[in-house]
Amino acid sequence: MSLLSDLESLPFEPGVYLIKDKDEKIVYVGKAKNIRNRVKQHFQTTHDPKEDKLQKLASRVDWVITRNESEALILERKLVKQLSPKLNSQLKDDKSPILIRISMEDEYPQFHIARETDARIPKSVYFGPFTNDTMLRQTAKLVLKLFPICDCGKCKEQTRKSNAPLRCMRERLGRCLAPCLNDVSPEEYGKTVENVIAFLKGDVADLLDNLEREMWMASEGSNFEKAANLRDLIQAVYAILNMQKDLQSKKRNVDLLAYREEDNIISLCKVEIREYRIHNIKTFIYDEKEEMLNLGEVLTYIYGLEKPRYKIQASDDFISRFNNNIGLPILSIRGDTTKQLYNVTEKNASKELHKYMRELKHHEDTETVLEEMKTILSLDEMPEIIHGFDISTLKGQHSVGSCIVFANGKPKKDLYRRFRIRKTYSDPNDYEMMKEVISRRYKSESLKKDPLPNLLILDGGK
Repeated sequence: MSLLSDLESLPFEPGVYLIKDKDEKIVYVGKAKNIRNRVKQHFQTTHDPKEDKLQKLASRVDWVITRNESEALILERKLVKQLSPKLNSQLKDDKSPILIRISMEDEYPQFHIARETDARIPKSVYFGPFTNDTMLRQTAKLVLKLFPICDCGKCKEQTRKSNAPLRCMRERLGRCLAPCLNDVSPEEYGKTVENVIAFLKGDVADLLDNLEREMWMASEGSNFEKAANLRDLIQAVYAILNMQKDLQSKKRNVDLLAYREEDNIISLCKVEIREYRIHNIKTFIYDEKEEMLNLGEVLTYIYGLEKPRYKIQASDDFISRFNNNIGLPILSIRGDTTKQLYNVTEKNASKELHKYMRELKHHEDTETVLEEMKTILSLDEMPEIIHGFDISTLKGQHSVGSCIVFANGKPKKDLYRRFRIRKTYSDPNDYEMMKEVISRRYKSESLKKDPLPNLLILDGGK
């Protein structure tokens, strides 16, 4: 398969894309609201040397579909941290990694953006590094929208010394507790700071539990304004992270399993939900002679010898397809949010199956084409190695010869060669140029280790 075929099959959906080199090693991980549009931007004509490097290394593109851009952002951060693709550190500025800092050394901790940790203030709490500035800004904007933590860097004592303290826009909008102006105790402000830290750590479930507890306490204490603000905050967290009540309590950590099947080939997908979020997505292809019939075989194929740590949810179709021979309870898909997440699981299973079937067909077509070439051209053996030559010239000057190589029907770009024509001609002479290029290609001492072709194709002639 080729990079071009991957680009043409990219979905118009949100998710994460993984760009691989010729050795199938992941060199770049990115997220997108529209995977196809974003990936194709990487392969447009550019004068950026870093993007040029990505284009030269790229050989394949894989992708994972998510429900929305927020989930794609979370998954991207996880994969970058897990895989450490070399171009993720290069396709950004060369400054120190950007971080979020909470100044816990202050009586009223502040929300800051920092370039590096500072050993002189060890009490500060840092989050990051973020792979790019956009990711940081999105996270910071979300935090400051949800929580009334101060980010202006003003100290309560210093501001009170001023005769006319200024009200910032966030304070006017009710998005900052503003201890510099209002009578807010360190304990009350500290609860907001704890919520911010819990949110940045990903402890969304505990955060929501704490907020609901505070809301009911405020309501019972007749502090209805505070209760209403907490209610709005809880709804905002649910809305932004696209969560609903049906994933609460016991179902906050589950594994969703889906399958797709075609011609006895089964594609399996596992989506791990941790603290209401998509934590990881894994796909598996089963293409064996023996048919996969029962749940025990499915779980062994996905989990290996390990026992599933969390409850498993699957569709009724999945449950009826695989006989539950081990008596493990499988939860059915119920609730709007779970159905949305399961839809993502099925899409990724379907994507992996189509990709595998496409590669299988491509491999079969390649073998068929090579056999046809052998027959039509009356070759003694299969043309496993093919060399193709062409001459490019500009008005008889600045001429260049090129040699491309195919191995078993696939481009072998590391064996491509280019030759600058050494002789000068008053008139274009493709025959002499071709003679020079072919002679240099097969007489060169430095190229003798390259495999010789079974078929040689020249572009030109009478």
